[in-house]
Amino acid sequence: MVCVKRTSDGPNPSVLRVESRPIASKIRAERGGVLGLLLLRVESRSIASKIRAERGGVLGLLLLRVESRSIALKIRAERGGEGNCCTPRADLLIVPGVRTSTWKPRLVMVIAVSALCLSLPLGVHGQTCESSDPFPPDLSESLSERYPGRRFTATVYDARNGCTYTFQPETRITTASVFKIEVLAGLLWRAENEGRPLSSWEMERAIPMITESANPPTSDLFLSLGGVAGFESIHDAFGLEETVIPSGRWGLTLTSASDQIHLVRQLLLNEFGPLDGDSVMVARDLMGSVIPSQQWGISAGVPGRWEFELKNGFYPTRGIGWRINSVGVIRDIDDGAYAMAIFSDGWSTEAAGISALEKVATILNDALVPRSAPEGIPFIDVGQSDWFYDPVRWAYEGQVVYGTSPITFSPFDGATRGQVAAVLNRFLDLPPGDPETGFTDIEDSVFVDDIAALVDAGITWGCNPPENDHYCPHRVLERGEVAAMLVRALGLSDRGEGNPFIDDDDSVFERDIEILAEAGLLQGCNPPENTRSCPHSRLSRAEIVTFLERVPPSA
Repeated sequence: MVCVKRTSDGPNPSVLRVESRPIASKIRAERGGVLGLLLLRVESRSIASKIRAERGGVLGLLLLRVESRSIALKIRAERGGEGNCCTPRADLLIVPGVRTSTWKPRLVMVIAVSALCLSLPLGVHGQTCESSDPFPPDLSESLSERYPGRRFTATVYDARNGCTYTFQPETRITTASVFKIEVLAGLLWRAENEGRPLSSWEMERAIPMITESANPPTSDLFLSLGGVAGFESIHDAFGLEETVIPSGRWGLTLTSASDQIHLVRQLLLNEFGPLDGDSVMVARDLMGSVIPSQQWGISAGVPGRWEFELKNGFYPTRGIGWRINSVGVIRDIDDGAYAMAIFSDGWSTEAAGISALEKVATILNDALVPRSAPEGIPFIDVGQSDWFYDPVRWAYEGQVVYGTSPITFSPFDGATRGQVAAVLNRFLDLPPGDPETGFTDIEDSVFVDDIAALVDAGITWGCNPPENDHYCPHRVLERGEVAAMLVRALGLSDRGEGNPFIDDDDSVFERDIEILAEAGLLQGCNPPENTRSCPHSRLSRAEIVTFLERVPPSA
């Protein structure tokens, strides 16, 4: 419980007293205002912090520095007052934890701050937060009509204007692999507390946990951080007040989109929190290096020149269906960043959930970023600096692949078996196939002719061996599956050069992957090392055109 009392105390027009048990909190102080007075901006729900106050500024005001760790403090600043000023305003802030005479962490710290009001956050282009809300007013109704029985919740924080926007904020959904963001945060926090960088043992597990969403290393790190009890401390340290692990199964952690935004503001934006800049850079590097097949989600509809760091969650649960979640930060190198978290559940298939989540992400990104397409292609979500720019331009100019709309390519969308059939049919210029394919699930597919052509060419054998009477046109292909299709389509053979990858020994497509790598068409999924082929990872639209663009003309 936090008790905030406003009183009158002698010459000081206002005193704000905060009485609280040790909780997570944060204060960021910035210079500004009339006569160089200290402008204090309070942005907190909870983080563990320590405050060192030093004299500075005119009129003997105190310049605050936040260096993290714990102190008893929690303040929520609210807009209000005349002229868009903010309340509460105070000249004295009394916080249990520091004695004023010695500045040692004991009784009370008095921080003199100006009675200036806090700045009212403005939206993009000077609009208020309310007028720049990226969530359409009819979003709830349209999602309910299009996806009955499915649940959504989302939060966006725009660092360019300080505005936070929420959708269905009371909804709680289990994290699935999004929990790995908190594991990474806890790992970095522990290392900082012990005055060291991450150990080699920790890094060997953190890298595949984040970049490939590997579960075994996550479980190792979860236990090393103390399991459920240890994560209660991590929740306190980062102020995750709406996140609960109901059992030892970390993937069933219940959370809110707002809590996850609160976490990434600390972990990726470094706006406040217990982590220093070095730890934040480690987190940014890892979450910015997710393998291409897992770069879907909040990235949907983002212009190509923008960058993003993200982590997705995708896992089925009995009685709930697939949980499809995406959390991270989207950056314009010229104009700030914003954080986005979208959670959903109730999906019958992974592909259906990803498609729906990306529709929501596209709506939000359309409202949050300016739109322009690079030279040579009409797609606003492909930039000239993207690793897939040349393959996408090649495929577009050669009419091998079309966009998902007149102005979007959706490079990180999963490539379905039906889409890949159409791409390969165009690329290989196959003759028409016998419409009697033997598949019982393609009659209503727009790709029926493309699938028939692949069957006649011996490129596909179906998706349900040994019967193979289904093609599964709507299912997203895995990287191992497309390796087998490309080997058959191009008539490639084994050169006997060995397997360069360490993660495909248990895959039925190991030989196809080796052959594709020998031909120079597959270069791994974890650059720059490229020691992994990720055979079970979903294939993205950017990856399929990249594979085909590497095919030499003589093949």
